[in-house]
Amino acid sequence: MPAQGIGPWGENRQRYPRTFSCLGRLFASIDYLTVRDVESQQAFFELTEKRPNVTADAAFVGEAGKVDISEAHSELRLAVVLRSSVTGSEEICRHFLKIAEEVENLKIFPVIFQSGDELVWQNCGWQGELAKVKAGDPIFSDVDLVVSMRLHGCIIATSRAIPWLGIAYDPKVSAFASACNWKFCFEPEKIDRQLLEQQLNLLASRKVEFAGKLARKANEMTRRAQQDFAEVVEILQS
Repeated sequence: MPAQGIGPWGENRQRYPRTFSCLGRLFASIDYLTVRDVESQQAFFELTEKRPNVTADAAFVGEAGKVDISEAHSELRLAVVLRSSVTGSEEICRHFLKIAEEVENLKIFPVIFQSGDELVWQNCGWQGELAKVKAGDPIFSDVDLVVSMRLHGCIIATSRAIPWLGIAYDPKVSAFASACNWKFCFEPEKIDRQLLEQQLNLLASRKVEFAGKLARKANEMTRRAQQDFAEVVEILQS
């Protein structure tokens, strides 16, 4: 089992001790298991007292594509991935709408990863296009920066060396930021207009520097993920 995301358990481990005891025995019986981040490694250890190797998310198994590391457009192109079900997402959406209204050289592209996430934009009065992600479609094409509540928004931005700002409603997002040594990640309740403007201005002004850092990290993660899956194939063929 390569590149697993495990935990965090929170209060559930105390609430359902028998379930987690069984889960721990199941994990301990697995011959090969790696995890995608140190947080998953710790969650595994809590149940088994074993620490599996840390690799990279399975999304990095494919060949690393070519990336365009260039200065930001004169009109900053910002892709935003929000999740309607997250508390505070409408307030965050309104911050973006207000910024776009008042800042001349900024264009926002809402990106919808999952059905239902268009509601937060509609409820806040967005009048423009909502780009829904479909299999095979290019994602974040020709954008300068990405803001994402969803883990795979952050992963895709990293793989394409696009500087991103993570909104960590889910521990998976902060765990991925940690794995990337990426400081641009905040919990939803800490997001306000001032923070958004500060972080986006910093990312835009140093886009080439930060994009280069992400490109190197993506190459490293690709190498680790491919090595991990090669070991799985070797085990299956033996």
